Amino acid sequence: MSLASRISLAVKHRDWSAAVVDIGVVAIGILMALAVDRWQSERSIAAREVLLLQKTHDEIIVLEPRVSSLSESMHTNLVRFGNVRNHVLTEDQDSLSTADCEALLYYRLAPTEYSFSTLEQLQNPETLRTSRYASVRAAARALLDNQKFQADFEKLLYARTVDLVVGFPNLLPVHLRPANDPNDIDGYVPTTTCQLHDMRGNRAFMNALHRDYTVMLGVTSSYDEVIVASLNRLHIAIDSALGVQHVFPQG
Repeated sequence: MSLASRISLAVKHRDWSAAVVDIGVVAIGILMALAVDRWQSERSIAAREVLLLQKTHDEIIVLEPRVSSLSESMHTNLVRFGNVRNHVLTEDQDSLSTADCEALLYYRLAPTEYSFSTLEQLQNPETLRTSRYASVRAAARALLDNQKFQADFEKLLYARTVDLVVGFPNLLPVHLRPANDPNDIDGYVPTTTCQLHDMRGNRAFMNALHRDYTVMLGVTSSYDEVIVASLNRLHIAIDSALGVQHVFPQG
């Protein structure tokens, strides 16, 4: 006899104790089925979250060297540009080398691009639901906010700079020289020569030189403090969530 038939029969004969027992068995069965379903659902969600964290971890490993390389390039350009600026402004030497002149040719970097496919998903509480991943969500949200800040900051500052080569073609004439690297386009790269005396006699150039150095200093410092630091905090949070020992970059 089925359980439903037994319950119906018990009610018909007013055997309430038997009816209660059978109903209790049904309720327990339903609760157990719901519990098993919930457990399976939570396991599936947890597995997807771990996969998302692992994928993000792999993407960060690839992205970090690019971010670090860009930071190093920005610092190198800043130092070279700053040295040339000092030579022009302080009159501590009578001429500039070709390398010094080229520092004025290459110093401007385009607004930076840095992202990875899972970043938007990480800061979404519906995607990363487990409470112990709250630090990962917070770090991802901070990196997204900081990326927007840095991009807006760079656009604002670069809009206020003067491209010295375009603005002062008579002081920084561009030539082509054979490239050392055969992979360079057409086998030539831009170069320039410059006359230190003429630069010092051009007040507009002197002002642009000082202003552009200030902009470079601001962008480089902001990049280190906003992007490099934010990406490292996210990396640490994901390592902690995955139980991986974080390896801090050298230098």
